[in-house]
Amino acid sequence: MSEQIVQDLSALAQKTVDMAIGAGADAAEVMVSDGSELTVKVRLGEPELVQEAGSRSLGIRVFKDHRQANTYTSDMRPAELARLVSETIELATFAEPDELNELPSPSLLATSLPELELYDRAAYDLEAKTAIEWAI
Repeated sequence: MSEQIVQDLSALAQKTVDMAIGAGADAAEVMVSDGSELTVKVRLGEPELVQEAGSRSLGIRVFKDHRQANTYTSDMRPAELARLVSETIELATFAEPDELNELPSPSLLATSLPELELYDRAAYDLEAKTAIEWAI
């Protein structure tokens, strides 16, 4: 995943949190994901299926008066995100309050993350033609 995509997703997450706080949530957290998938099936030495798919999604959890709600979407248009935020805050009002429904204190959060090498750039650049050759 390119640095630009990471920056764009981080900005989208921050914008969504800001919208939630501006709309009345006490706190919010957002998860965004972006991915692509390549599936190649070969039967008797011939390609049987080549399928490429991409996805992008956003999940938000809001807290309001020690109540919480979670929602998800794949529609990133500004008007739809605003609607999602509004509906999520409204959903939270129907939940049972719990004094533990809040984000952890920043002092409890990790301040650095180790490089886990969970991502291989070569997988992102793999073309269908090469995948078919490998499968055969």
